[in-house]
Amino acid sequence: MASADFAFHATTAYDAAAKTTRTPPHGAHRTQNKIERQALDTLVRAAALTNFFEVARDLGLNPQPLLREARLSRALLSDPDQRVSVNAGARLLELAAQASGCETFGLRMAESRQLSDFGVMSLLISQQPTLRDALATIIRYRHLVNESLAILLEDAGKVVVIRQEVVLDTPSRQASELALGVVFRLCRALLGAHWHPLNVNFTHAAPVDLQVHRRLFGCPLEFDSEFSGITCLSADLDAAIPTADPGMARYAQRFVDTLPRVNAPSIGRDVRSAVYLMLPMGRATCDGVAQGLGLSCVPCSASSTRPAKRSRTS
Repeated sequence: MASADFAFHATTAYDAAAKTTRTPPHGAHRTQNKIERQALDTLVRAAALTNFFEVARDLGLNPQPLLREARLSRALLSDPDQRVSVNAGARLLELAAQASGCETFGLRMAESRQLSDFGVMSLLISQQPTLRDALATIIRYRHLVNESLAILLEDAGKVVVIRQEVVLDTPSRQASELALGVVFRLCRALLGAHWHPLNVNFTHAAPVDLQVHRRLFGCPLEFDSEFSGITCLSADLDAAIPTADPGMARYAQRFVDTLPRVNAPSIGRDVRSAVYLMLPMGRATCDGVAQGLGLSCVPCSASSTRPAKRSRTS
């Protein structure tokens, strides 16, 4: 795919208002920047932090000071369907890892994750005919599962790479490992306890102690990698899940389709997620990202204000 300038053009309500405002009042820029940061901060289900308190207790850690510093509370996290800032959640994990001296805090949280932790989506996911279909369902309904988690399935002959990135303001080792662990636990829940991936890749450096990683994944591990993800056999993704029920899946999908979004639709968020996934593959071009998002790419020379349009092709 040919290289192209990476640019999507969109005019926001604030941009339009700015054109009619001659001189902003003192401090207006700082206020506007704060509002824009808050608006872009993705909200996720508090279930994303399931097992936080259990791991903190096992490590002898008092979570209260950390919760205050991350601007979260025990009451807020006690309701799995409550929505919390993904950046605040990642901040909490990093604070906990630092305070406990445990480099695998996030991964320990993933060790006992269950399919039911996906909430109402768990029924739809569990009734898919194959693991590939289950992962495609998570990608399709990312706004109901975890909108900060970007997943891409890359077929490479007899193997498939499940690439994933947690899109945050600041990269988080703990959030990345938690997400990888959760996806691994999902795969195993659908394929059975005997299943193991071919290897797991991490973009960060290896911890001093690999015991938890080996215990959970049970496969070769690669750190300081160009991407985060799980590599497995294509046959595993396409193997039939014997417990799948097509009738139940249709019922679950009808119900899920009635659920409202929490985060407003955002081209910027979608583009950012796509770039995170495609950069290591050398595919983060305007055309490549646009195709992945079902958009048409507007050349930079064509217009500086023309909005990106939804593609009519499927």
